[in-house]
Amino acid sequence: MKQRLSKVKQTFLWWPALITLAVIVLDQITKVWTLSASGDVPGTVMNEVIPGYFNFVDYRNTGAAWGMFKDNPLPLSMISLLAFFYFILDFPSLTENIKFRKFTWAMLIGGVFGNFIDRFFRREVIDMIEVFIPLPGENYRFPAFNIADSAICVGVFLYFFHVLFFSKKETAVTEKEQETV
Repeated sequence: MKQRLSKVKQTFLWWPALITLAVIVLDQITKVWTLSASGDVPGTVMNEVIPGYFNFVDYRNTGAAWGMFKDNPLPLSMISLLAFFYFILDFPSLTENIKFRKFTWAMLIGGVFGNFIDRFFRREVIDMIEVFIPLPGENYRFPAFNIADSAICVGVFLYFFHVLFFSKKETAVTEKEQETV
């Protein structure tokens, strides 16, 4: 366990931890702003930034993504907390000491913890970004989301993009470096 913690210190501290912290702080600031701007009234459309396409809102979600597992904030908060600790403890192997992967996982970890704070302390996740996707005949209302959700999605997308398109090149470079040693 000592060796694992030592690897976590080497790989997660400093800049990945700062990115994680920045995501958490930005997420919580925007949620406090949302509560203040809406007068803490769920369902409020606070600002139509681009009418029919993009709004700032105050929607509440007692479940997970897209309202799944609705009205289960405590079990979901415990799952979030366990995931948070697992991701940090397994950070060295998840990122394979590749800077870009450290960045993606740092974003994901920050997002997981940002939503954990809401679920545990507020018993609901505050969503404030509403986007409508233009489709023939009507605009599809995408489920509202927040900064934490965005960090999770962007982190996962960038991680898989990196794995799919850059892993083979980096593995080949690493193998060549080892052959020369």
